[in-house]
Amino acid sequence: MAQPNLPPFDARAHVLEVRNLPEGAVIVSTDEALALAARRHLGQELPIRLLPDVALGAKTAGLVTVSVAPLRAEPRQAAEQLSQALMGRRVDVLERAGPDWWRVRTDDGYLGYLHREHLLPANPCWNTGYAALPKWIVAANYAQAWADPYDRTEPVFDVTAGCMLGVGDRWVDLAVSGFAVYTPDMRRGYLPSEVLLPERPTAFAAADMLPHIRRWMGAPYLWGGTSPRGIDCSGLVQLAAWLCGLALPRDASQQVALGTPIESKNPADLLPGDLLFFGDLPQKITHVAVYEGDGNYLHASGRVRRNSLVPQAADFDAGRFTTWQTSRRLG
Repeated sequence: MAQPNLPPFDARAHVLEVRNLPEGAVIVSTDEALALAARRHLGQELPIRLLPDVALGAKTAGLVTVSVAPLRAEPRQAAEQLSQALMGRRVDVLERAGPDWWRVRTDDGYLGYLHREHLLPANPCWNTGYAALPKWIVAANYAQAWADPYDRTEPVFDVTAGCMLGVGDRWVDLAVSGFAVYTPDMRRGYLPSEVLLPERPTAFAAADMLPHIRRWMGAPYLWGGTSPRGIDCSGLVQLAAWLCGLALPRDASQQVALGTPIESKNPADLLPGDLLFFGDLPQKITHVAVYEGDGNYLHASGRVRRNSLVPQAADFDAGRFTTWQTSRRLG
């Protein structure tokens, strides 16, 4: 149904809508204060239904079961991809949307729809099977987990940087060693040790993002992408920071609110790992990059690439430079 005039809210992080149900119109929201504001704004004493839906019972959480799950704007495959959720990452399940979709909130606060084949709904207190295993992180750009570690001809599932896996027994071959690994739905495969990180760092250092991003050089730009298989500018920064122990918001316009402002536009005043923010106006940030040093920065624009802030450099991007609005230092 066409939505009435509702008060302003951030649709990335909150649900606020009026639904016509058989029993009448109802305000549906993830936030009670927002729903009450909508009721006052509309001037109607409409009933309020808060999400998560009570029909879910205890299953108000979920785990992503595929390497990269598209988060859709609507519950259909052809809908816009808003973002992506990676294997092993937890989401809040808000409601069922037909037979094939779940409406969810990802662990970075983004709202959208995941297909039922990509999600394992679970009780938040669930502590058996996958939940009971130690969790390791995939550091490699891409890898396949094999059904048999000694006969690596048939994969069980694939993974990409940022996926989380349950880890089981170690295995050793003449040429390589690794571990049995498990998806949230307990499919077992085998990966070599160099693919995995036992844990994320506990102390964030911004410059540590750079080696990760350099490994993704040339990866294609993808709107809403969060993995080296296809990634957007803020997804690039978010994934690199997460692998270094820091959780960032999803969008460049949200990331710019973090850290210490750096007012200077002189590259000599920047440190490796500083974030550079771009947009037509200071209040309309649309792009983010990571400063590498020596006037260079890394970002996702067409592909993951290197450009320069120095006008005399061969890879200077004048169009991008004119929209450089501010910088931030994390940590």
